[in-house]
Formats: sequence, C-alpha cells, structure tokens
Amino acid sequence: MELPVFSKSDASADPSSAPETRARILCGTLAALLVVLAFCNPPAHALSGPAIFLLAAGYICFATAAGFAGALIPRRRKSELGPEGESEWDLKRSPERIFERICLSGAAARGAALSWILLAPAVLLLREASMWALPVTAAASAALAVCLRRAAPEETSPSAVWMTYRQETPYFAEPLRFLPRRRMAVLSSICLHGTVLVLLIPAIFAGSVLLAAAVFGPAAQVAGWKAAPDEPRKNAVRATLRLTLGTVFALFILFLAMLPWLPGGTIPPGMAAVQDRAQAAARAASAAAKEASAGAPEKGFRAMILWPAPEKKPVVLPPVPHPVRSPLSRLSAPLVIPFNGPYWYSREPGKWPGANAHVAHGSPLTTKIHSTDWKPLLMAAHQQLGTAIDLNCCSRIELTIRNGDPHAESIAVGIYLTDSTLPGKPSQYLGAEPVLPGAEMGMDSGLSTARVREQTLTFPMRDEGRIRKFDEITVVYLTGMDHSTEGARIAVRSFTLFPRQRP
Repeated sequence: MELPVFSKSDASADPSSAPETRARILCGTLAALLVVLAFCNPPAHALSGPAIFLLAAGYICFATAAGFAGALIPRRRKSELGPEGESEWDLKRSPERIFERICLSGAAARGAALSWILLAPAVLLLREASMWALPVTAAASAALAVCLRRAAPEETSPSAVWMTYRQETPYFAEPLRFLPRRRMAVLSSICLHGTVLVLLIPAIFAGSVLLAAAVFGPAAQVAGWKAAPDEPRKNAVRATLRLTLGTVFALFILFLAMLPWLPGGTIPPGMAAVQDRAQAAARAASAAAKEASAGAPEKGFRAMILWPAPEKKPVVLPPVPHPVRSPLSRLSAPLVIPFNGPYWYSREPGKWPGANAHVAHGSPLTTKIHSTDWKPLLMAAHQQLGTAIDLNCCSRIELTIRNGDPHAESIAVGIYLTDSTLPGKPSQYLGAEPVLPGAEMGMDSGLSTARVREQTLTFPMRDEGRIRKFDEITVVYLTGMDHSTEGARIAVRSFTLFPRQRP
C-alpha cells in the first residue's frame, strides 16, 4: 500500500523560497520598527480630534511604507541567477515585477503589513509606560510569527511532516519526529513567568518583550499545524479582512493613547504612568523649592524664567534696602509688598532654573507655556524681599492673585518662606489653598477674551519651624492631572503681611 502523494501549494511553487521570503519579512519589520521609533512621537502642543486621527493614520502609513521598502533589501547572489541570466531579486526589473516581489505573494504581504501596522501603537504605549502596551505588543508578535510560519506552507502542514518521512522506508521503521513542541512550551512558560515577575517591579518594557517572546512560539506552532484550506480566493478575502480589522484596531489604540493631547482631555484608564506623573507634580513642586538657585547648567528650554514685562515709561524706584543684621521684628500696620520677581518653569523635579535657563519677558496671563514631553511642568513665583522679616511679627500673609485660567478649579497655590542667609537655605511651608474658578472664555478661545478675576488667599503664619526669619517668598503652583503639562495662567500681584496682635 502506498501513501498518497501530496502536491505542493501555490506558495511553495513561487520561485522565491521560504528563507528568502522570511528574510524580506524580517527586513521589512526592522525597517518599520526603526521608522516608528524615529517618527512616532506626538508634538508637545495640544491637538484636536481630527488632528489626532490624521496623525494616527500617518503613523500607520509610515510604518507600512517603511516595511514594504525594507522588504526590497534582500537580493539574490549572482550565482543564483535564473536560466536567462537575470536575478529574480534584481531591482532593475519592470514595475510590475517589483510590485509582485514586494507583495510577498499576496497573503504574505497582508500578514506582514498587519504586524507592521501594530508596531506604531505598541511603540507609543511603551513610551508612555502604559499597561496597554502588553496586549498590543503580544498581538504584533503573534502576527509576525503567523506570517513567518505561513511563508512556506509546505514546511508547516501536517501532510508535509508526513511526506518528509514517507520516502521508501518500511512502515514504523523510524518514529515520526514532529516539531519540538515540548521545548517551545517550556520556553513560552519561562517567558510568561518572567513577564509576571518583571511586572511586579514594575518594568513595562521588559514585561512587554518577555510577553511577546512567550506568544511568538505558540502562535507559530498554531499557524503551522492549522493549515489553511487550498482556496486562494477565500484565503485572500480572509487575509484582507484580518488586515482591515487590524488597521481599525491600531487606529483605535493610537487614538486612545493620544487622548491626553486634546485640550482638557482625560487620561485613559490604562495609562497609570501618565496619571502617576500628573499626581506627582504637586509633590515634586513642594519638595523642589529648596534648590531655588542651584542646579547644573540647563540646555535649551529645560527650564525657563519669565520676568514681568518692562514698563513702557521709565519710573523712579526707591532704592532696594541692603540686608541688615537685625531683621524687621515688628509691624505697626499691614505691610504690602508688590510682586516684581520672576516666574520659574522647570521640567526636572528638584531643580529650579539655573544660570543658563531661557529668559523671557511677559505675564503668565498672556503667555502660554507647555512642557515639551510627558514630564510635568513645575511652576513657581519667586520674590526676594531685600531685608529679613521676623516670623514672630506677622500673624498671616494674604496673597493677591490675578486669575485668568479657565481651568483653575484643578489648581492650588502654596507658599514657602525661605531664609537664604542660613546654610542650605531652609524653608517653612505655610500650606496650600485652592484657587477658585477664574476666567470665563468667550466665543473665541484666545487669551484676549479671558476675563481676569482678582482673588485673595490667606495663609496663617506660625512661629514654630526650622526658621525664625525669612527674606524670600516662593509661591508654588500645584496643578491637577489635566493641567500638569501646562503653565497656570495665574499672576501674583502682591503680598500683604498683617501684624501680630500683642497682648
């Protein structure tokens, strides 16, 4: 009895062999990954909904185009020329032949494009350290594994394994050796356990890599042993449907990942890292006031100092009092100190602007300043008094602000009193007060239509603490999650020190 002879599939009859097809797929994947890493970086400014959709579609188009361009790189050697003396991999062929080779025999092209499309959302989510990066990265790995395994169906189907050992050998003379599924299962199990352990640290990038490695092997096994029926038209329709669904899925994930770029947009539930950065902005701003003028030289716009705009007409200012040894210890009436200091902006927690920070002139009411990345933007207003004031002489400080921020309900303002004459410049924190809703925007969303409101916040003073006198006042802006990457449009007008009632 003779076993039936199985014919090769149409894919195997293609002149390009399976190793060459897989080489093209891998080169295309590498090219798509490099392009996504280079260009998948949304801008720092806010985006509208249609702009986010177009940007997501652009990322997908760039990744797909780079993948097909990378598939052109592998070429046959001269020793592998065809019977007519020309190479099948030669790029000087007609456009039809080039397109045929780029397409990777139709179904292979659709499978490879699906894995390239999923690279864009995977890279963006990994940059945001989002937990959503785990399933998206695993899906991209599975799509690549299926595409590579199905590049040569004759090597993966159960009939091909049976045919390999069918050659003229007595039956049962040698046991059939199937693909090493046991080893693949062990490696996948190790990678899955490693993923769970790494996520306990947590380390999203390492966990995503391990999960992708764990999914790659089983996906290749399933694709190899679940051979598709020999119906080219139906297979092409199914591959096109999978590619369409994958494209829609990638667009949806990219749109969710870029929701924070919407003005006042909300953070998706899975982006824990983005939420943590926003919630840590207030804590970082409070702890950073000690390093007021220290820090390494800044480069570019890592830090910024905003001075009030110069007066149009020259005014005569009274001389700044020189520091005296004995601080001002008694007030007979409320002391009003107009604010004339700078506003500090920094993206590095614990470091306020140094000597090389960018300097500009303007008011926070009319100047819109954004962080250039996902790091929270820390903001503070700094006032030097020129002479020290005894803490025991004041009962409270009233801070007068001009509020032009339409989202001020998520902002709080705190005050630090600093003694710069002591080593380490110790400070005393007076607490924080919430800011009431401020500006009301008109029909035009520009700054010119905002109606600025004046508010007064009260901070009681206590004489217990690390310092007994102060010569600097620092106002820190504590912003909420939806305001962490944008400077508050709140200007400081004055400080009023009220004398302590003596018995």
